[in-house]
Amino acid sequence: MIIHQTDRAGYPWEFVRNSWSATQFDLASPDKNMGRLALKSWITKDFANKLFQLGGQDLDKLIVAAARRDFKPVPLGVQREIDDSIIPCKRSIRIR
Repeated sequence: MIIHQTDRAGYPWEFVRNSWSATQFDLASPDKNMGRLALKSWITKDFANKLFQLGGQDLDKLIVAAARRDFKPVPLGVQREIDDSIIPCKRSIRIR
């Protein structure tokens, strides 16, 4: 999960949103990508604050903690059923 922070990134959220709105391509791995993340996201800080609050976490404190070398991931305990309205269709393209 990437949390977009305009002040740190140096470009606005609209740049991200507009850059990633088209079809994205990836190479298939021998395990049919089963070893990759099930879901990748790039979200706004406002949305991240709401998400982390649902999980009982303080996003700002975790951002500070994440800057340390000894930081470990923190499970949020938030679950959401993902449907086709959230994830655009996946398709395979064969190139010769």
